[in-house]
Amino acid sequence: MALLDIHNLKVDFRTNDGVVNAVKGIDFTLDRGETLAIVGESGSGKSQTAFATVGLLAQNGEVSGSAKYDGRELIGMPLAEMNKIRAREIAMIFQDPMTSLNPYMRISDQMAEVLQHHEGKSKKEALAEAVRLLDMVRIPAAKARLNMYPHEFSGGMRQRIMIAMALLCKPKLLIADEPTTALDVTVQAEVLDVMDDLKRETNTGIALITHDMGVVARMSDNIIVMRYGEVVERGTADQIFYEPQHDYTKMLLAAVPHLERTDRGERPSIDLAAGRGEDPILKVRDMKVHFPVQIDRKGLFRRTRPLRAVDGVSFDLQPGQTLGVVGESGCGKSTLARGVLQLIPPTSGEVVWLGRDVSGASRSELRDLREELQIVFQDPLASLDPRMTVGDSIAEPLKVHRPGLSRSERQQKVRQMLERVGLDSNMINRYPHEMSGGQNQRVGIARAMITEPKLVVCDEAVSALDVSVQARVVDLLIELQKSMGLAMIFISHDLSVVREVSHRIMVLYLGRVVELADGPEIYESPAHPYTRALLSAVPRPDPRAERSRERVRLEGDLPSPLDSRAQLRFMKSKLVDDPEADQYRPKLVEVSPGHYAAEHDPVLGTEALRAS
Repeated sequence: MALLDIHNLKVDFRTNDGVVNAVKGIDFTLDRGETLAIVGESGSGKSQTAFATVGLLAQNGEVSGSAKYDGRELIGMPLAEMNKIRAREIAMIFQDPMTSLNPYMRISDQMAEVLQHHEGKSKKEALAEAVRLLDMVRIPAAKARLNMYPHEFSGGMRQRIMIAMALLCKPKLLIADEPTTALDVTVQAEVLDVMDDLKRETNTGIALITHDMGVVARMSDNIIVMRYGEVVERGTADQIFYEPQHDYTKMLLAAVPHLERTDRGERPSIDLAAGRGEDPILKVRDMKVHFPVQIDRKGLFRRTRPLRAVDGVSFDLQPGQTLGVVGESGCGKSTLARGVLQLIPPTSGEVVWLGRDVSGASRSELRDLREELQIVFQDPLASLDPRMTVGDSIAEPLKVHRPGLSRSERQQKVRQMLERVGLDSNMINRYPHEMSGGQNQRVGIARAMITEPKLVVCDEAVSALDVSVQARVVDLLIELQKSMGLAMIFISHDLSVVREVSHRIMVLYLGRVVELADGPEIYESPAHPYTRALLSAVPRPDPRAERSRERVRLEGDLPSPLDSRAQLRFMKSKLVDDPEADQYRPKLVEVSPGHYAAEHDPVLGTEALRAS
């Protein structure tokens, strides 16, 4: 008997525009100890299939057909009976942890509640298990951070907490809906290992919903490909990757970025010679951004310690070039970008824009600079006003920086920009909720580009997009850079995408640069152990290669950015084992022309890594 047996499952939604057929009578089975990957683009019905299975559809949703778990029919099951199964036997990892974690409850209470309710554990036992699982998903200083609220964690850390909660009761069926989208490659690798261990140790069946074909290649036994609510292809991992039959499957695989691929074929590619020999458009010198964090309170006095989010970063950026910034969550990537744009005041250092130090600029001076300096955020829906039409959102920068333009002139420019980013100009009167995620991301790009800036920061701008949409957005950014002469700072945890767009790449570790070089050299000759670990953790969209590949792992606990000793993880010969002491700061050394790497111990740096 199959662990999960789906037969003729249909999901319909009644809307003001009529009935939407989200899932159109699909069939599949999932056995114990099997990982079934469900792949497809947004709107294909992947998530709605999962929601219907565990009774989590929206109120306007209707489900029919059969979904049997271990022989028990889930469709129409009474809520009281379903609640006994959820979390204990069937667990689900949701894509957006902020909609799943209670913002009013501490993490400790949310995790302990699950174990107390389903397994009858005491609060003390539940908290001990919670700490163990948070350590497993690499939450730094897990015990100390257990009493924090969700908003006090980064997006990647919230996702790790959600994964830890799903694994608390060692479920028999785990439904993972885009479980690693917001995670760094090293954390993603650890989380996938945890899920794989759970499958082997407890014979858990895993339904993996994702658009990351590298993750699919690494984890899946069997795959179903969905499009418009239907299954268009099914087979083993080898059959889907090496012998795809459907054109849609072939398109998905062709859009996947490859870490080893340097030739983009007929797709746009960057000009590696762009900006060489020209004066930098941007110079950042020894930038530091520190935040005081309360560590304890004794009586009336509070002790604080500086969290060194950015701790002495320097780089140059030439016109027409892209600097890729990579590193794990908490390494300071986004804080660095906001410091460059003066959205966060740097603690110290210089930001020189076109020969002028703007780090002490007034608000009015900064307002004038915004025309030349723009940013594209990771979540377009969080940066677009839901009450404004697409046209009004894109036109807003023109109203501020080009007040002399008439309404008709602004509309004309907006329509031209919509077409330039690959959207129909007739979408000018739509609202963000009426468009897909990929379309909204293009609106965000159009808004950033409308003033024809000289520098654009892309902060995880393609991380949450389907592979085909991601490919189109990357192509768009490359084309806009060439046509407009843009300089870009491209922040991402996806090293495969970074390779496609970046002239130079900077690797950050706990607020400091550990390696800086031209893009090809970073990938072909990484000099620092941390860079090698990052590259090794990237899953390849090749099942055979993933099964045989040895992965380099970082050993030990994940360092805390509050610990001044953490930066000497790769240079322990200089370490003073005192958290209050001033520690040695590894210097950048030029290992070859234009290629810089932070000092590290040859012996200890190698021992800190273990091939698994």
